[in-house]
Amino acid sequence: MANLIEVRDQYRLVQELSQIEQALAAGADLTPHDYIKVGERVRVIGGALAGLIGIVVKTKNAMRLVLQIDMLGQAASVEIDADMIEAIDEKNSH
Repeated sequence: MANLIEVRDQYRLVQELSQIEQALAAGADLTPHDYIKVGERVRVIGGALAGLIGIVVKTKNAMRLVLQIDMLGQAASVEIDADMIEAIDEKNSH
């Protein structure tokens, strides 16, 4: 069974696929990775920060995990490696 995918921005799709093609042509060892969206709630799954839960943001040079203190209206962020986080299933996180 075949499915069609509606592509609203074909130029962007070609650019993104070209990056994968370039990495493969360079001999990079690509492995599938969970897709983490900016603004998504995530859990740190390894390292010294394991267990922390926050929101992913992207800065100019890095991915950061925002730790919020809602009752105080404050937050702090820390640089995080995408390999160290997993998306939280909001339905099962409580």
